Amino acid sequence: RIAPAALAARIPPLLLQPLLENAVVHGIAGLLEGGCVRIAAEAGARDLVLEVVNPYDAAERRAGAGVGLGNVGRRLRASFGEAARLEVAAENGEYRVRLRLPLAPAEAAGAGGGEA
Repeated sequence: RIAPAALAARIPPLLLQPLLENAVVHGIAGLLEGGCVRIAAEAGARDLVLEVVNPYDAAERRAGAGVGLGNVGRRLRASFGEAARLEVAAENGEYRVRLRLPLAPAEAAGAGGGEA
């Protein structure tokens, strides 16, 4: 679910890839019925909110090293400083990662373009 206003926003390259990989490897891959990874993007007046949500089995949840989330957090701080946020929540059988970053001109999001 991508809001039209979010389509023009630029983000650092490969920012979403580790989140999607985690959603599959640590989330839906462990479910017999599988599942669906939901991605959402909303643009406000000053910030962009990206969200990745996946089902998971809390009883079977494997503890990972946190490498993917740690890398995303470090990249956000390096690109946007304290203006960016990484929020993680696991409840009601869903794992949710929300990124909140300031809207920036395309050239500020990283060399070579970015994901939209």
